[in-house]
Amino acid sequence: MKKICIFFVLLLNTSLLMAASFVVTNVADYGRNEIPIQGSLRYFIENAKNGAYITFNPSVFTSSGGVIFLKRPLVVGSDVHIDGIGANVVISSQVSWQDFELSSSGAECLRKAGVLSQDKNDFSKIYIRGKANNVSVVNLTFSNDFGHPPAWWTERVQDDCLKDSITVIEYADNVLIGHNRFLNCGDECVSVIQTDLDAPKNVVIENNIFSKVNKSILIKGSFNGLESSLEPTIKVKVLNNFFDETQQRNPRVQDAFVEILGNVVYKWKTSGMAFSGRNKLIINNNHFIKGSDSDALLFLNNTKEELQSYRGNVFVGDGVKRPAAESDYSNRVEKRLLPEDVLDIEAVRKMAGPR
Repeated sequence: MKKICIFFVLLLNTSLLMAASFVVTNVADYGRNEIPIQGSLRYFIENAKNGAYITFNPSVFTSSGGVIFLKRPLVVGSDVHIDGIGANVVISSQVSWQDFELSSSGAECLRKAGVLSQDKNDFSKIYIRGKANNVSVVNLTFSNDFGHPPAWWTERVQDDCLKDSITVIEYADNVLIGHNRFLNCGDECVSVIQTDLDAPKNVVIENNIFSKVNKSILIKGSFNGLESSLEPTIKVKVLNNFFDETQQRNPRVQDAFVEILGNVVYKWKTSGMAFSGRNKLIINNNHFIKGSDSDALLFLNNTKEELQSYRGNVFVGDGVKRPAAESDYSNRVEKRLLPEDVLDIEAVRKMAGPR
């Protein structure tokens, strides 16, 4: 853990020395055919030619305001660091019900007025993509305020229309997503996705709080029919996050090399963590507390993982199901069933999320 933190401190410090500093002074956003608004988050991201360290004016981003309603995704390039420390920054989606209609299949959303793009998969709030290198997104809150949606606004439609809060894709490398709060995300809160042979590497997701969301984190690689001897190319660390009464995917991993350390999964509904495909996994020192009658760790039938380390995980509560495949790793498993007061949940809530 210390080595990881030191690595990212050195990495970010080196990147910040070369980056210009900007302070966001308004909550405005603008569409593709609109005049750029100086002082906005989008303006500084689009003008970060040699990198940028972007912070927020705390007198604008207060507990009673400070919501940026995005009209389209923010695409973040190399050496861009977005830090909401000391301010109350909320990133949301500009959802207007008259701008949505459903096709006969009920699964497609028509994009209108620049609110959503024509690409069904292109409304993450923040995209870290291409060859973006040395990027951090920290101390922000991501939330969708749906108001009073019409009857046709089902969870399926929500997933198709709004997509993820943060998507890391293609060749993105050295990415830190830390100390954020995720509420009402849409589809996944954070997705790290491999496309063809393009795979994100060295992605760290740490000290975030995922509160009552449906799907927290998806990490999805792809072998594309290549030889089974090849190792997963997508590499992610999931460290010290608090999954607070979420439904599932804390995280969900497929065909990836993932280290999952020190997380707290509290009162999950459908499943705690889930795995499929061929993975290399390190799962140590996580707490699974008082979840539903479903699995804390779900190894799906087609899972062919290499469990490099699986120890120190704590399962709390009589209803908690430990992994169905745990017997396969009995010589490597250290499991404990402890009283429900093993952790101070309120203290954990205060430690995770924005600072």
